[in-house]
Parts: sequence; structure tokens; C-alpha cells
Amino acid sequence: MLYKREQGFTLIEMLLSILIVIIIAHLILQTMLVLVPQTQKAKGINSREWELFLMNVKREIKSGESVQVSSNKLAILTSFPEEVTSIHRYKNLIRRQVDFKGHEVLLHNVKSLHVEQKDYYIKMTVIDLNDQIFSANLFYYNGLEG
Repeated sequence: MLYKREQGFTLIEMLLSILIVIIIAHLILQTMLVLVPQTQKAKGINSREWELFLMNVKREIKSGESVQVSSNKLAILTSFPEEVTSIHRYKNLIRRQVDFKGHEVLLHNVKSLHVEQKDYYIKMTVIDLNDQIFSANLFYYNGLEG
């Protein structure tokens, strides 16, 4: 009588057991991602967001006829159609409003905004939630000043 001794697993049995372990690990990970809320840390502004913000503000200034700064708010006046576009800080973001209506977010994670009008440029300084300072000079031609 010849006895056959099994002393190990076959390759197929090993592959199936590895597949089962991978599936269980994947399901546990997905469950943890759903059940444990992600806490969002205070982020700052990255350079691409800042450049995109500046491009939008420059476009607004270029399309307007007159620019006014008061109490850290930038107001851009156009005559056709007659509108006032304002760019200012609201909570922890910078938003754009047309005729004081709407809420278009231009920049997130803002701690403070300082807008200062000079002769032919506007100095805009933004401090993000990580206390990083971003500053830019935006040149314009104010048609009402002659």
C-alpha cells in the first residue's frame, strides 16, 4: 500500500489565499475611509492658485473703466453694461460680486487681504492661513482720472 503524503499547498491554493487576504484588506480600508471622517488641516495657498487668482483680477481690471479701493475692497466700474464688480475678503476666502450680488470664490484659505491704491497700480497683499504672504502689483489705467 502506497501512501501519498501531502506536505504543502499547491500553487493554486496559495494564489487563492493571497487573493482572499487582498480582498479583505481592501474592504477594511474602504470601510475605514468612509467611517472615519477626514479632518481637514488648515491649508495655505499654493503658487498656482495665487497665479490663477492674479490672472482673474487682472482680467477684471482690464475690462473695467475705473478702479477704486476703499476699506480693503477693490471696486471695478464699467459703463456698458453699467456694473460694479467688487473683489473683497469674506470669511476665509476672497470673493467676486457683481452689483453686490452673487458669490464667486476667487481664492480659498485667506487670513487677511490688504488692498492699497497707488498712482497707476494697486498693491494687493494676501496672508493665508499658514501666515504665508503673497503680494502683487496690478497696473491699471483709470479712465476717469484723465
